Amino acid sequence: MAQIKVVILTGSQTRHRYYANFLSEKLDVMGVITEPHLEYFDKQRKTSDIVKGHFSNMKKYEEQYLGEYGLYPNCRLLQVKANEINNIETIEWVKNLNPDYILLYGTGILNNIWCDHFNNKIINLHLGLSPIYRGAATLFWTFYNNDLDNLGTTIHLASNDVDGGDILKTVGIDITNGDNYYDITNKLFMKSVKNIPGILEAYHNLQTIPLKQNKSDQKYYYTKKDFNEKSLVKVLKKYYA
Repeated sequence: MAQIKVVILTGSQTRHRYYANFLSEKLDVMGVITEPHLEYFDKQRKTSDIVKGHFSNMKKYEEQYLGEYGLYPNCRLLQVKANEINNIETIEWVKNLNPDYILLYGTGILNNIWCDHFNNKIINLHLGLSPIYRGAATLFWTFYNNDLDNLGTTIHLASNDVDGGDILKTVGIDITNGDNYYDITNKLFMKSVKNIPGILEAYHNLQTIPLKQNKSDQKYYYTKKDFNEKSLVKVLKKYYA
C-alpha cells in the first residue's frame, strides 16, 4: 500500500487522532490537516444534565477504546481554525502535496473547489448507512428507532451532494452480548477505520465499482434540533440501563 499516497482531513478529538494514526500505519500519509470539531449539540448540553452526562460518557468510552494515540502521526501537519477547511490556502497546501487520494472524516463540509479538483479522489467516512440514514447523529437514530439491522457506516466518494457520493462499501457490526450503546458505536467506528486501507486499495486497483446512491432509499433525515433529552432517555433506557 505504500505506493498509494494520501492526505488526511480530520478533526481534533480522540476519535480523529485514532483515525489519522491508524491510517498512517497502513498507508503512505503525506500530510494531515486538522480542523477543530465544534461542540456538537451545545445548546442541549447547556439545558440538560442528562445530555451533558451522555457526552461525558462518550468521551470516557472513546478514551477507553481509541485513546492509544495521544498525538497526530509524525508527518506534515496543518492545523487550521474552525471553518477554515475551505480556505484557498488550505486547498493549495494539499494540491502542492499532490496526493493520489484524500481521506476525510470529521471536518466541516467541503466546498465545490475540493470536490471538483479532486473529483472521485476524496473518500469520506460517514457514520450511518447512507442513504437510509442521513443528516446529523445518524448512528444514534438507529438505536432510537430500534433499527439495528440498519446500524452501520458508509465509506463513499465525496461529492457536492453531502454524504450522497457513490458508495465504495458499507460496514456493519456484530453486537456482543452485554455491549451497550457506547461499546457498540466505538467498536463500529474502529472496524470501519480498519476497513479503509483495503477499500482504498481495491478502489485504486479498479476492483471496486462505486455504487450510486438511490435517494428513494432514504428513510430518515435528522437535523441537530431533533436530538433532545427525551430522545436520549429513550435510547439510554434500552441500551445503557
